[in-house]
Amino acid sequence: MMQTGTEIIVNGRPRKVEASELSFEAVSELAFPGGSGPNIVFTVSYRKGDPKKQGTLVAGESVALAPGMIFDVTRTDKS
Repeated sequence: MMQTGTEIIVNGRPRKVEASELSFEAVSELAFPGGSGPNIVFTVSYRKGDPKKQGTLVAGESVALAPGMIFDVTRTDKS
């Protein structure tokens, strides 16, 4: 049986996603489901990617996924 999806880590928790790339918005939603709002700002960084090994994402950007890729997402209330 063929396994589908890519295993990644989001804020220390394993996640399996059915995509070849993830957007800033999708990673933020995985980290904080339903946690967005007008005063909420997310910061997304990643490491263990391929071919770009590490970096940050901003709104509107996406990154190609690699198995075992690690995402760190922080949420800040700017009020």
